[in-house]
Amino acid sequence: MTSTALARQSATISTNAARLAMGAIVAYQLLLSALIFLRPDLAPSWHTISEWAIGRYGWIMSGADPARCPWHCGPWQVRLRSRRGRAHTR
Repeated sequence: MTSTALARQSATISTNAARLAMGAIVAYQLLLSALIFLRPDLAPSWHTISEWAIGRYGWIMSGADPARCPWHCGPWQVRLRSRRGRAHTR
């Protein structure tokens, strides 16, 4: 593979990982914001995020947790691929 092809592949992987991470961040924030309005009995400044998963609307927080995975794991995917030689990020 030529360096141009590696650079193009690296840009594609980085762009896709960035889009996935941004989408996950937005989805997580929307779900968490919805819980704030659905659970007025919990003050956001005094209760931890794990407390929002307890009760009637716990399924929303259970759905929000997988949305954090691409947000946290996306940069590691790019890093691992660059070490294997599939993409070159430098």
